[in-house]
This record gives sequence, structure tokens and C-alpha cells, in this order.
Amino acid sequence: MATKNTRKLTDLEVRRAAPGKHGDTEGLWLYVAKRQDGQQLGRKWIYKFRSPVSGKDREMGLGTFPAVSLQDARDARDAARKLVRSGADPVDERIAERTERVAREVALAKRRTFDEVAAEVMAKHGVNFDSAKHRWQWQATLSAHASPRIGAKAMEDITLDDIVGVLEPVLSTAPETARRLRGRLAAVFAYAAADESYRGLDPTRLKAESLRTKLPALKKKSAEVEHHAALAIDDMPDFMATLAALKGEAAACVRFIILTASRSLEVRGMRWGEVDFKTATWIVPKERMKRRISHRVALSEQAVGLLQSMKPKKDNGEDAVVGADVLVFNSPTAKRAGRGLTDMAVLRVVQRLKPDVTLHGTARSTFADWVHMKTGYADKLVETALAHAVGTKVSRAYAREDLLELRRPMMQAWGDYCAPQAAGSNVVPLNVKAAA
Repeated sequence: MATKNTRKLTDLEVRRAAPGKHGDTEGLWLYVAKRQDGQQLGRKWIYKFRSPVSGKDREMGLGTFPAVSLQDARDARDAARKLVRSGADPVDERIAERTERVAREVALAKRRTFDEVAAEVMAKHGVNFDSAKHRWQWQATLSAHASPRIGAKAMEDITLDDIVGVLEPVLSTAPETARRLRGRLAAVFAYAAADESYRGLDPTRLKAESLRTKLPALKKKSAEVEHHAALAIDDMPDFMATLAALKGEAAACVRFIILTASRSLEVRGMRWGEVDFKTATWIVPKERMKRRISHRVALSEQAVGLLQSMKPKKDNGEDAVVGADVLVFNSPTAKRAGRGLTDMAVLRVVQRLKPDVTLHGTARSTFADWVHMKTGYADKLVETALAHAVGTKVSRAYAREDLLELRRPMMQAWGDYCAPQAAGSNVVPLNVKAAA
């Protein structure tokens, strides 16, 4: 049981108290002890009580004198006694309060702004994007539309109205950009929410269906709305002749993209080790394919001849030994040495010659139009050459043949149409057996 004391201390007694324990009233004590230097006396206030929780006698420090005066110590004791009378243990309450305060301070220290979290998302997950262009678009969209409004705000302080305020202006002028922006905002909040200390906006509230009442038009664009402007079929031979006259890796890259009806990313990332010159076949790894499935491309004589001309040469004119992982189409700028051509580098070549068409449309749509309107090759061969999904999901699961040899004469016919002057001139003929 806590020791009872009915005599009150005075200020003078507190100042002159000798080493030992000096009682005040209602459990308040002054402990006086010599310090280690042996010259000064240390005085600290203690409140003695019996815990209503454990039933044991406990002591609670109330501070040191003179920082805590006699009256301050009595006030602190009275507050502690009030807790005891209410059935609480003042020591346990203090520990709980300190723990909560530390947690708040930690949470406050961990508060990050939207821009900080977005940058972390890019740093950790940017490598998973399909291309440098995709990474740039992802970051540029947030920088242009989100950062001005919520970039400097702590994640926990951002409200749904803030999100609507970011999306609404974009939605009125560029609905598809707004849709993509919403997805990127949701990704940033989902990343932040992975931290257990996060107490901000629930990422699920950023889903399109959750925002429907505020932004009813925020939905995915119909797939058939988008068409890539393509070169007219009859203009292709002249266009390819003009490209062939241009110097530089970018122009050569565009020619190869057209000859193979490939996507820009697939060709710009092409390595020498992916090409089998003996069979005139190029195998594109799944990492660069849109559907994440590796794809075999039948190379025409024109395509192989272009690749042969791209090989590094020795001083005597012979082909130099090239590593399998070396890029076929390299950037001419020292800044991007070994990193390949950018998407914009090849796009500029096309835009300079034909500002009203796109590379994607010229390389792929014009090829498809040519097959359908000028030849009798089956649709399935065209779709397979373009690496499109053919048939149902079930039928694709059972498909084991990519029709490479059936596609080969079609690709050679396309090469002959695009660059007839190249066939039989400086192109190395290939003895590749075409399917009958």
C-alpha cells in the first residue's frame, strides 16, 4: 500500500531538502539524491499509488525540481489521482499516450506528396512499361494534369473532389487521355496504399465505376474508332524508293519496319542474334511483342539485303564479327549510343516525307490493304503476319502452327511490290524453299 503522509512540504523545504525521501500529501514525494559529481543534489518528484488495474503499488515520475515546481508537482499528482479514481493506471496511460504520439510522428514523417509517390512508382515499376515512349507518356500525363493541382499535396490530404478536379478539365477536351489519366492516378494511390501506415483515399474509389456519378463519360474508347492514317497502296513503291535514297539508321529502320509489317518497338529493339540468315527468319522475343508472345517473321530478299547492308564492316570490306546482343539499328547520337533509336526518330522520317500518314498505318495497314486488294492470300496469313490474335481464345490455345512457311511467299511478294528495284540487284538471293 502506498505510504500515507499528511504533512505538506514548503518551497523552502524543497530547496533545502537533504538526500532522502520527503513526503508531501496524497502520495506525492520528493526524492533527493547526490549526483555522481558529488556536488549537486538531484531532486525529482514521485507519485506513489496503488494501481486499480494490477492492484500493485507503483511509482510515477512527475519531473525534476526546479523545472517542475512544488505546485506543478501537486497539479500533476492530482491529475494522476483522478485517473486512479476512474479505474485507470496513470503509468499505463502515459505509456499508451507516448506510443500513440510516436506513431503519429512516424506517420507524419512518412507523409509523402503525390509527386514523390508518383516518382517512386516510376523508379520501381517503369521498367515494366512496354517502351520508353510508354514511360514518357505515363510521366508526362501526370506532370501535365495532376502535378499542378495535387502534386505538392500529401497523399493523405487528397480527396475524391481533388481527383475529379484533375480529371474534369481533361475529360472535356480529351476523353481518352482522361481515361488513361484516371488509371495512372489509381496506380499511384494503390502503390501508396500498400504501406500499412497509409490513411489516405481508398484506391478503389478511383475506379471508373466509382467515379461514374461524377464523371459519367469516363469510359474506354471503342476499339473501332481509332484508325492509323496509312499510305495509299499505289504510293508505296515510290515512298520506299525515296526512303532508300535517304542516309541514316532511322530511314533504314523505317524501310525494315515496312518490309516486315512490324511495329516500331519490335524493330527498334532488334538484336543481331534474333536473325537467322540461313532460313531468312527473324524471331522477335515476347518482351517486345504487344501480346507478349514471341513471333517469327519471314524475311523477304529485300529485308535480308537491308540487314546485310547494316552489318558493321572491317577495313577490308568484309563483315565484322557482331555480338548477338548488339542492336541492329543504333542511334547516331553519342548520348544514346548503344541504346537504339527512339520512337520519335523513326516517326520524324515518315512525317518529313508524308506528314499526313503514320508509320504504324503505313507499315501495317497499307500491307493489309495490299494483301486484301492486290493478292489472294488468306486473311489468316495476314493476321498471323501482323501478330494479331486469330480465332477464339480456345482455338488459339490449340493452335501449334504459326504458318511461317505459308507466310513466306506473301512476304516476298510484299517485298517485291515495295522495292522491286532491290530484287536481283545488290540483294543476296536466298535459297529458301517456299510452301507450295
